[in-house]
Amino acid sequence: MLIVAQDDSGDFNDIQEALNYARSLWGDKQKTIKIKSGIYLVNSPIILPGNITIIGEGNPVLKMGDYKNLENMISNEHRNNKQPSSIVDRGITLKGIVVDGNRYKQTSTYRVCIWLLNVADVIIENSTIQNCNGEGIGTLWASNVRITKSIFLNNWGNGIYFDRSSEDCIVEKSYFFGNRASNVDVYLAKRVLIKDNVILNSTEWYGIDLDSVQSSTISNNIIGYNGRSGIMLWSGTYCKYGYPNCEVTGQSSQYNVISGNEIFNNNQFIENPKDYDFDGIDLSHTTNYTYFTHHNTIENNRIYCNQVLNGGVLKTQRYAIGVGWPADDYNIIRNNYYWDNYNEALGIVVFMRGNATNTLVEGNVNHPP
Repeated sequence: MLIVAQDDSGDFNDIQEALNYARSLWGDKQKTIKIKSGIYLVNSPIILPGNITIIGEGNPVLKMGDYKNLENMISNEHRNNKQPSSIVDRGITLKGIVVDGNRYKQTSTYRVCIWLLNVADVIIENSTIQNCNGEGIGTLWASNVRITKSIFLNNWGNGIYFDRSSEDCIVEKSYFFGNRASNVDVYLAKRVLIKDNVILNSTEWYGIDLDSVQSSTISNNIIGYNGRSGIMLWSGTYCKYGYPNCEVTGQSSQYNVISGNEIFNNNQFIENPKDYDFDGIDLSHTTNYTYFTHHNTIENNRIYCNQVLNGGVLKTQRYAIGVGWPADDYNIIRNNYYWDNYNEALGIVVFMRGNATNTLVEGNVNHPP
């Protein structure tokens, strides 16, 4: 183990120097670096080799330097290998650190605080990612990424963004608040598990945005006060947010399970007070009918709104669950509790401008459990 300490009580006082030395000593074998408490300014990207464990002692802060123009603060060694499905770096673990993007003192945007491309077997635990000028954490072509017991605050992009072909990823027991884009965004991914999180106050977008996602589970989350829908499950065909080398593509969102969530007071980003465009849970599809939202199960959720404006007019969520028209079908919507949503009198599910004749709707109750 190597120790990084600002007070010269360790082996190094610079994180990248310690990483480079560890790489020269142990090559591709397992390496461990402990970072003692303090504020470490990041003026050039921190590059992580494979098979590295970084452990913070006393919550050290890795903070972006003032007025820097870095594309990423922290990234893996082969971050420029932009080839699909070509895992290069494995075994990256970050525990007990604070990553601060210092976005109010930046001259221009950069992409993410932690950028992981073509990686596998990653753990981010008991860490805080905040004030990033883009995403808090972004992955591309990654597998087996586990983010647990961490905090995502005040990032200008998404808190977490699992991008194309990310598979077998987990977000659990974490806290999201005040990220401008969606708190959690998943695009073109499979077998993602999002469970036991508190997901609040995306200032402009969704609590959880699932675009072209398959065989994933969203369970037992608390999701409230987000800019638009609490959960958006849909099928898109465009490259999101201008990422490099993005192809225009998509896939149907299917075989996903959304269960046991508490979803309330979403659709806070209302440009017009009479504009109730978004629901607790939205199921939708592309405008050109290329991909659909089929064969998903929405069950045992509690979906409600308890905010009012003048005269008792409900302010936020339009319906508990909304289903797009007419392509989205073959879903199961059952045993959900819903109450005090703006248009609940029209039904827990509204098949807008069409009928989802093969969707099962049963056992839903318009009353608190």
